[in-house]
Amino acid sequence: LRTDCDQDAVWVIVDAAGPACHTGERTCFFRRIEGGRLVPAE
Repeated sequence: LRTDCDQDAVWVIVDAAGPACHTGERTCFFRRIEGGRLVPAE
């Protein structure tokens, strides 16, 4: 468990037992912005 320099965010590394995102994806960061559009992150 770590915190950033101004202590407004934490970083936790875990072994997930299931999806973390409410969409059912493994993570909430499963898309990226490319050319102004959202595309799946590979």
